Amino acid sequence: MPALVTIGLLLAAGALFMACSCTRPAPGPTRNPTTTVTTTVTVQQVKSLSREEVSRMLARVENSPEPQSRMGAMCYEMAMPPDRAEYVCPVCGEKTLYTSGAAQVVEWDLPSCRREFEQLQKASSMQVSLDESGFCHKCQPHGTPQLVLTLTYADSTTRRIAPVGAQDLRLLAGFFSGKLSYETFNEGEEPLKGSTDRLKEILGL
Repeated sequence: MPALVTIGLLLAAGALFMACSCTRPAPGPTRNPTTTVTTTVTVQQVKSLSREEVSRMLARVENSPEPQSRMGAMCYEMAMPPDRAEYVCPVCGEKTLYTSGAAQVVEWDLPSCRREFEQLQKASSMQVSLDESGFCHKCQPHGTPQLVLTLTYADSTTRRIAPVGAQDLRLLAGFFSGKLSYETFNEGEEPLKGSTDRLKEILGL
């Protein structure tokens, strides 16, 4: 009789254990130890290049074999230069009318420079800015209509140069991308080696 009681108790305990296991909540997702590293990169946090780093990059261009040129597209439809063009300031929205040769700068050259500057920003670790406020008679009533490029080095010193054009921005985009050549206006390629004097002038080296 005691043996039967013992067996009955064991069976009851086993049933209770099974019931508890079946009604246990499903485990939640496995968690890693609480070590979280979050990195947020903004334009202001990007570290610029030092003059020494830029000098080494330029020395590499000067001391490397010159790459071959690549011919770009030659089929472009000629267009008559505009007689007048209206400049709309991206800062204040004011409109300034230009005529004659200045109209061509506003209508053709300025949009090209904006596109080339976007490429420069993508290619460069350098902090760069392009100021076109000289074209606005409201922002700079007595200013010269020209583009001003500002380079900021790692030590916070700045280099401002004006005027700059689309060709200068192409040179810089090729240079800061680490290439030995730059892309021409018609999607060809030319070696940077022949333009190192201009690069030194722009970079202040």
